[in-house]
Amino acid sequence: MKEGLFIDQSQYILGATPKSIFDKTLNSALEILTHAFKQSNIFYTKRIDAQLSNSSNEKMLLKKLVAFLISAYKIDAIYSLSTKSLINTNSNDTYKFNLLLFSPTLRIQQHDVLVQKVSNHFKGKVEVFCLIHTLEWLQKNEETFQLFFNKFIVLQNVLYLKSNLVINKKLVETTNAKKLQEKYWTERLAYITPWFTAFQKQDLVYQSGHVLLLKNILQQLILGLLYQKLQYIPAIYSCRYLMQLFQALLPEIYNKCMDSIEVQTILHLLSTPIDFLPKADHIPKAIDHLACAKTLGLCQKLFNEIQITNN
Repeated sequence: MKEGLFIDQSQYILGATPKSIFDKTLNSALEILTHAFKQSNIFYTKRIDAQLSNSSNEKMLLKKLVAFLISAYKIDAIYSLSTKSLINTNSNDTYKFNLLLFSPTLRIQQHDVLVQKVSNHFKGKVEVFCLIHTLEWLQKNEETFQLFFNKFIVLQNVLYLKSNLVINKKLVETTNAKKLQEKYWTERLAYITPWFTAFQKQDLVYQSGHVLLLKNILQQLILGLLYQKLQYIPAIYSCRYLMQLFQALLPEIYNKCMDSIEVQTILHLLSTPIDFLPKADHIPKAIDHLACAKTLGLCQKLFNEIQITNN
């Protein structure tokens, strides 16, 4: 734009010169153009994001997740176990990544804090569930967890390896794995069978002790199923973590046996605290009989699933 004199004297304002009027007009035009550019950028950014394929978006988020984890924690290796796209009410895809982390300092007890950090960092667009172990655990359990290692700790699942780190796994005969699986299930049965008999009584009235037994039964059944199918046992046995692990590693069986609403009811029941200290004004807690019945029904489903596989 070239600067020129105003010929039309009617545009003059008292106390203003032709140059000041021109500058004011020019600034107004620039403001309009700047606003237009901002709006067009917002529009096309949304269009570009919307046109990104799910696979491209998934890969980008996974790459950012790995970068975030190795910057936040001391990690030796990261392996991908599986990925799930979750559709939320805002029509935006949220991705849940199931990962295997090897770290010398990170512990499974820090899992919930890690999950929350990831959620906060990615503003809810990324969820994560992790199996957390050390490299010493890997070396120590090469034989007892052989099937799990062969399925997941493979080259195509590698997301990150610390510089100069090489993970070699020795081969173990599958017949030995089968024997270990059978032995582990026999040991679970030795615990489960006496506990199950406590629920065979007619007109059973659930008490606090029954809740504790149901918790123990469910833990042993999920552990038995995980070892039977994948030859894997986690480093923590809380029902909430085991349920998430079950869903991540055995989604088909999980969906077959579970109901999303009932899972929350069951976990709430099993989180009922146990009193260990004497109380002068102790009032017995009310037991949710329906939740107990649902938990027992779930345990029976899992038991049948294991028995069918064994037969």
